[in-house]
Amino acid sequence: MKAKNLTLLAMGAALVFSYTTCPLPYSGLLGPEDALAKEAAAKKDGIVVKGKLKGVSKKAKMITIDQKDKGFCFVKIDDKTVFKNAKDINSLKPNDKVKVQYKKIGADNMALKIERMLVKLPKGVTEIKTPELEALLKKAPKNLVLVDARPGIKFRENHIPGSVSVPYSKLKKVAKDKEKGIKMLPFPKDSQLIFYCGGDT
Repeated sequence: MKAKNLTLLAMGAALVFSYTTCPLPYSGLLGPEDALAKEAAAKKDGIVVKGKLKGVSKKAKMITIDQKDKGFCFVKIDDKTVFKNAKDINSLKPNDKVKVQYKKIGADNMALKIERMLVKLPKGVTEIKTPELEALLKKAPKNLVLVDARPGIKFRENHIPGSVSVPYSKLKKVAKDKEKGIKMLPFPKDSQLIFYCGGDT
């Protein structure tokens, strides 16, 4: 009788041991092995944050990202950091919108990739590169209107000769009012409008 009880006890212990060491079937919750795999993937792929640059320290090779309601994130840059839509840290400016992928190394957030997010053009609007615009200006077509969308003070400081000042801040206010928009842009209907500003498209 005692031998039978010991055998049952040993079988029970073996079942408990195998249950606790074998992977659990997926039930919507992460088991220990899945959690470790997810953590390893996060370390490899990094953490992604989006926001506006609030500070760029070229000397310390560090940027500060304002994530709106989520607060500030400080990220360091090294020689392995990959840049997209920006050459390097020197081409980043405060208020640029960025998407940053980083990983934690000790107490530091090290940037894996920094992407400067460009403005999406509305439907029906195309981008013109600087060399194309230069060639077009040399031809001087009569229906071409070059619009400086920067603030008026910037236009008064310097602008492309022949351009007219229509600040973006004013255009934005009348974006949903077609009549006011037409009054703000009193050009012939066959005009080719080219807008330029001080930032990246």
